[in-house]
Amino acid sequence: KEGSDLIKNWCKTARKFNGAVGTITQAPEDVFKSAAGSAIAQASTVKWVVDLGGQFEGLDKLGFSPEAIAAIKTLGNNPQDNAYRNIFVQFGDRKLSLRSMASPKAYWLYTTKPDDADCEAALRSREPKWSDLQIIDALGTMRENNPTWGREEYLAAIAGGRY
Repeated sequence: KEGSDLIKNWCKTARKFNGAVGTITQAPEDVFKSAAGSAIAQASTVKWVVDLGGQFEGLDKLGFSPEAIAAIKTLGNNPQDNAYRNIFVQFGDRKLSLRSMASPKAYWLYTTKPDDADCEAALRSREPKWSDLQIIDALGTMRENNPTWGREEYLAAIAGGRY
């Protein structure tokens, strides 16, 4: 209860002084597991949503309209999966869908995809003395020069020493 009261107080104080309090969750329903969930949802003027992986429960309680929820459900529909991420932003009544594109090297810093982990492991195996920076640099350069490559192309290039 004390933690919930503290969060509720932060939200109220931040609004009073034109400040901001950020809340991040992997599932919208998690917000309402806290006693402060309703206050957080009501006080949140700006909401950013990325692909939720099918966890759409609770979006209506966060103040999203049926139209916005329909748009959020399409965020994972990305034919160029490695090229960009779709993002839905709601600021008050205004809604916007946008794309975020990381640089080729930044991509390799944050990816958690199993296929990408396989490629990184293959390069680490081939170049065991390389630092993390050298690994990311080589993978990023390959991505920059070959943006449409998938797992098999990376693994073939790594096996052939073409990086």
